Amino acid sequence: MPTSGSVDFSINRDEIITAAMRGARCLGQDQVPIAFDITTCGLLLNLLVKQWQGRADFGANLKVFARKTAYLFLQKDQGVYSVGPSGDHWTASYSSTTLAAAKNASATSITLASAIGANADNIGIELSSGAIGWTTISAGGGTTSLTLPANSLGAAASGARVFTYTSKARRPLGLLTGVLRTTDNQDSPLLVDRRRQDYEAIPDKTASGIASWLAYEATMTNGTIYADVTPSDVTRVVRVVFLGAPEDFDAITDTPDYPQEWYRPLVGQLSIDIAPTYGVPVTAEMLRYRDEAISIAQNTDPETTDQFFEPGKD
Repeated sequence: MPTSGSVDFSINRDEIITAAMRGARCLGQDQVPIAFDITTCGLLLNLLVKQWQGRADFGANLKVFARKTAYLFLQKDQGVYSVGPSGDHWTASYSSTTLAAAKNASATSITLASAIGANADNIGIELSSGAIGWTTISAGGGTTSLTLPANSLGAAASGARVFTYTSKARRPLGLLTGVLRTTDNQDSPLLVDRRRQDYEAIPDKTASGIASWLAYEATMTNGTIYADVTPSDVTRVVRVVFLGAPEDFDAITDTPDYPQEWYRPLVGQLSIDIAPTYGVPVTAEMLRYRDEAISIAQNTDPETTDQFFEPGKD
C-alpha cells in the first residue's frame, strides 16, 4: 500500500489539552474540554513550555530548534543595547542600499540606489553627523523614491548607507555566536561569552572602535547587549545566533514551537501537571508514559552524536 508522502503532522493547543486530560482520566472518551478546562490547562501548558526553556541540559535538539538569527544595528556613542520587542533597532532580517542623492536636513523625500522597504517599515539612514537616523517609510515603499515623515532625521550625503526592516526580533535567552558584518557582507568574529563584569571593568566606556566582544544579560522584556567599545563605523551590523524562547499557546489553532518528537512529552507532562487541579492521582502509568516520552525525545539529536570509549570494554 502507498505511504502518505507527508511528514508534516502537528497538533494544536486544544488537542494537546484534550489528550492530556484523557491521559489523566479527567475527561471521558466522548467528552470534550469546556471553557474552564481550556483556560486552566492552557495556563499550565504555557507554564510547562516556559519552564522547559530554562533547562540547559534538558534536550539538545530543543536547543538546536530554538536557535534564531538576528541583526543589531549599531549607533554612534552607544555601547549598550536593548534587544527585544520594544528595544533598540534589532531584527531577524533587513535590506540595505545607499542614497542616490544627498538628503537635506529637513527633506521628506529621498532617492535610493536600489528599491528596498515597504510602507510603514523602519528605515535608518547614515547621517552626516555620524549617527544612524531612524524613522519609518510613509510612502513609496518598494521603489527608489521614498517619502518620510515631516522634518525628519537630518542631513545625509549621497552614498550614505540605508537600512530597512519590518519588525523587531524576539528577546534572546542567550547568545551563541556573533560576527560584525560589513556592507559587502564580510564577517569578522565576535566573542559572545563575556560577562557583565567584563563590561563594568572597562575604564573608558565611551572609547570608540571596532567591537571585539559582546556580553549579554537576559533582562526582562528586552535583553541587554554590552559591547567593549562604542562603534567607529555604524554601517557595520552585528549578526548573532541566539537561543529564543518557545512561542506561547494563545489560540486554539496554535501548534507547538517544538520539534515533533516533543509533542508526546508535552501531553505526558501536562497530564501530570493538571491532575492535582482535578483531584485525580498521578499514577505510575502516567509517570512511565511521561518518562519514556521525554527520554526518547532527549535522545533525538539531529546535530551531534556522542561516542564514548572505555578501556577494557568490548
